[in-house]
Amino acid sequence: MEKRRDIDSKFAVSTDGQIYKKSNKEVVPEDEPLFLLRGRDILAVKLLMAYLEISKEAGCNAYHFLKLGETVAGLVKFQEEHPERMKLPSITEGA
Repeated sequence: MEKRRDIDSKFAVSTDGQIYKKSNKEVVPEDEPLFLLRGRDILAVKLLMAYLEISKEAGCNAYHFLKLGETVAGLVKFQEEHPERMKLPSITEGA
């Protein structure tokens, strides 16, 4: 499966448009709901930090925390390098 674009540290989009898990190439079924946070979302890091705490309480494994940490680090770096692009989610109401 040839990668077109990474979504985060765990998932990517293939050249044929399928979303798949990078570690094992498992395709995410079309009927499975997804939720996307963009780097420009000023709330994204706070949300993922809350998710980190919930993950700890649930007993998630080390792989989960490694990949979540990579994703958070990437968002923090993007936000630090592009403060002019930060915005509240849906402020433009899809315009």
